[in-house]
Amino acid sequence: MESIPVTLNPDDMGSGFTLSNGNLTFVSTTDYRAIRATHGKSYGKWYWEVRYDSGVRNVHIGISNKQFLLSGNFVPDSTSWRTYYGNTGNKYPDNTTYSTVWDVGNIVGVALDLDNGILEFFKNGVSMGVSHTNIKLLGEVFPTLGSFSGNSKTVTVNFGATPFVYGAPAGFKAYNLTYSYKFLISSEDNYYSVISKYKDNSVPAMTSSILPSGIVEASSTYSTFYPWKAFDRIVDQNGWVTASGVLVGWLSYEFASPKTLTGYSLKTGTTPVNRPPKTWTFEGWNDGQWIILDTRVNEPNFASEEFRFYKFKNNLAYKKYRINVTANQGAGDFLAIGDFGMYESERYISCVQNTENDFVRRGMNKGMTINLDDEFTERRLWNRDHSQLGVGKVFKQKIDTSKTPIKQVSFT
Repeated sequence: MESIPVTLNPDDMGSGFTLSNGNLTFVSTTDYRAIRATHGKSYGKWYWEVRYDSGVRNVHIGISNKQFLLSGNFVPDSTSWRTYYGNTGNKYPDNTTYSTVWDVGNIVGVALDLDNGILEFFKNGVSMGVSHTNIKLLGEVFPTLGSFSGNSKTVTVNFGATPFVYGAPAGFKAYNLTYSYKFLISSEDNYYSVISKYKDNSVPAMTSSILPSGIVEASSTYSTFYPWKAFDRIVDQNGWVTASGVLVGWLSYEFASPKTLTGYSLKTGTTPVNRPPKTWTFEGWNDGQWIILDTRVNEPNFASEEFRFYKFKNNLAYKKYRINVTANQGAGDFLAIGDFGMYESERYISCVQNTENDFVRRGMNKGMTINLDDEFTERRLWNRDHSQLGVGKVFKQKIDTSKTPIKQVSFT
């Protein structure tokens, strides 16, 4: 198994959460808000601990899927989550008696058994009993914390990056671990891994239409809801808003030099109502014309402060990109975008050694599809001292490509 950097997710939370301690501690003074972790699970047995640091008891501890709304329409009896509520000891969404309340200094352990569909909570190392036996209905789930009072509360989570105070139950693994179902490509006597990943947001946090760099423009603007506010990394009530009564429009960012983008993100403000985009194209500017790179039609409604990421294929560098919205989510009075991000990706082929360490650290995941027509940004060579390959097998299959041309390879 290998460790992954699991934290509370600043891009997947309601308003009013202040994160610190590497995004493992939060202070919240808002009611009906929740926050999910960065990584979800669909199988296996996992454990993490939640410490009550200070403030009121009103915190939900548990799991949710992506259908659970983190703010706005946050409903405690939603069927999209399963929790223990520290203020009453009840379990949700049932809102029925489960255990006792927690107090400052208490540590609640969460034992998530996705293989058998069971959720169990521990308080200071002692089981409070099985709370739910139907969690398989949720599909992929994420550790989730809910703030259920406007009074201040502080909570810290440990997903396993540091030793647990009370230790995981028998058969359970720290949540920050993941099974390494990985593979490498064998070609003659060499082993290769194809790596694809997204870089950080390419647009800096803007403080005006031209600072700190680049140029932000839009088709229209209402009052002080300037276009650059969609790039300031602050999600407030609306972000950028079109002129009153205008329900369509475009929002663009021009880089100082051309960039090859392959992804973009949208996040709504705190009060989206019917204002977010519904149908649009994402475009790059080239020699006097806009080139459509991605098209979305009739996107589902956005929740308050919801973050969505969109991927597309692109091998060309453009200096200016925009979203061109042709319909918003409803009648309303405006079109609004709370936050707009643009992302580059890198795709390279890495030559590695046939070792257990390289399988874990640089092996490709099961289910990955490799399109051999795609371009690679670079080739890398990793050279390590020899080490014995652990438990597992290497499969080789030679193919005469002169007789059987290969265009795409998939692994299942």
